[in-house]
Amino acid sequence: MAEFQTALLLAEPPDGFEPDETSLKIDSRSISALARRSGDTSVWHMEPGAAHRGSPLLGIRMDEAAVDPSARLAHGLAGILLALRTAYQQRRDVPIAGFSNVRYSAPVFEGATLSAQIEPADGTGGFLVTTDQLQPDLAITGRIRYGSVADSHDMSFYSVAEQQLYTLEEAAGMISALLGLGAEAEGERVLLMAQRLELLEIVSIGDTIEATAEIKERMPSGQGERLTVDLGVVRHGPGGRLVAWGDATFLLVKPV
Repeated sequence: MAEFQTALLLAEPPDGFEPDETSLKIDSRSISALARRSGDTSVWHMEPGAAHRGSPLLGIRMDEAAVDPSARLAHGLAGILLALRTAYQQRRDVPIAGFSNVRYSAPVFEGATLSAQIEPADGTGGFLVTTDQLQPDLAITGRIRYGSVADSHDMSFYSVAEQQLYTLEEAAGMISALLGLGAEAEGERVLLMAQRLELLEIVSIGDTIEATAEIKERMPSGQGERLTVDLGVVRHGPGGRLVAWGDATFLLVKPV
């Protein structure tokens, strides 16, 4: 399957997913809230015990760290949103325009607390997200790209920076759902490895966006297949303008 897509009508927050400036408790509420907002209702995120039963790789990590076997797998998106919102809280006057060089180093399960550290905003800045659940504790690393992609903002938002954060979160959520549910429809599951997303335009509450992914490379792996895909998020309407673009690399595995 070379290309797949999905679409979502943007809905106004709140989404129930409200981390503070530097940490986030991964519990049933935050996982379910993020699933509702993004649309990524993949079974490993939603069904207690499914990740432990379905993946020997995840099961071993859970057993080694004495994680409850019924714990749900958190969305990789959770750590990304924590990093983005931490950066926004530190400098509300500086718009965020994307993220790059993201590496997902460790899975995160229900019961963990994530913490984020952000370098000062200056064009681009590094970030890292750690977990108190596994050792080593590094869960996600990457770089945040700063800059404005719009001259003005809708009255529904306080600033261009807030609307860009909203747009980036929605685009990232769409991609999470696209990859997770696209794989699940084929009887497989996704474990993210790397990701990049660049914002080109802002969207408004009530817009409809569509995410697409085109497979560029697939290679056999000991745990399944390793895929690299090009990503795009397009706003519906005249011209179908591109809102964000990027790429992702992930492990495609068949549950046991």
